[in-house]
Amino acid sequence: MALAREFARRGRAVFYSSGIDQATGEQDGVLVLRPEDADAAYDVLETTAGSVLVTLPTFYPVARRLAEHGWRVVYDLLDDWDGFVRAGDLQPAAIRDERALVRLAAAVTCSAPRLVERAARLGARAPMLVPNGGPDQPIVRQSPPPPDMLRGDVAVVYSGYLEGSWLDWRAFTALRQDPRIATTVVGRYIHVEQFPNQRFVGERPYHEAMQYVAWADVGIIPFQGELCRAVDAIKAYDYAAAGIWTVVTPVMEFHVGRPFTLVAEVHEFPDAVREAAERTERPSLEYIRANSWAARANAMEAVL
Repeated sequence: MALAREFARRGRAVFYSSGIDQATGEQDGVLVLRPEDADAAYDVLETTAGSVLVTLPTFYPVARRLAEHGWRVVYDLLDDWDGFVRAGDLQPAAIRDERALVRLAAAVTCSAPRLVERAARLGARAPMLVPNGGPDQPIVRQSPPPPDMLRGDVAVVYSGYLEGSWLDWRAFTALRQDPRIATTVVGRYIHVEQFPNQRFVGERPYHEAMQYVAWADVGIIPFQGELCRAVDAIKAYDYAAAGIWTVVTPVMEFHVGRPFTLVAEVHEFPDAVREAAERTERPSLEYIRANSWAARANAMEAVL
């Protein structure tokens, strides 16, 4: 959706649909369509031509239908779907048409180096690395901070999904052991126990979630599993735009060695976040812009 918003900001007509959209309507210049409404839109789209950006093989029938009417298909490979299937986070039927989609696509873009390798194995002719991004301007703190955000000697934030095999909950357990660290977790959950120095505040709209990030000292990405070796975590770019360092687990290969990033095993997270909070070097405006959705859109427009 962030990429769709960036295309709309540039004056493009953008239609966006995914399996999780609950309502049809305009959002930030993008026409968001729930799947049952998207079917009707395709009848209209067949009368024109453009580019269709597909991020999951389940949309192969739509891509093929539009391709038959002159649309350019680009497969944007964002995750190791084989790994998701092996971990039980995705049904095998969801990637059944992936090879057919690769053959149909005029271009295949990938958000991490391991995905470039995976795309090549699927038969992509010249898969391209186009990393994810974040805001193109620093995220500014608004006063006061969110009222339910925890503050401590070190304020830690996690913002993102709380479901799936890739989230290593042991990191949150480790952080609770240090009373000097206050952790605020932003994301949808069913039931999670609250603690004096660890609070789950639920899912928030993006602009609200970013205020928790802006008021934090450190952001964390405690992911686990082989599929994460191919993950380019968007939250890392949000953390950088807020001017804070990120602590990641070693499995996050594409983030290991990046600026403003420390790597630690989950049991080492308390020491790592305290060290990250003490770092004085901060992401520059040039760094933020070079790793933004605008930069990704520039690369994608050349493909589209």
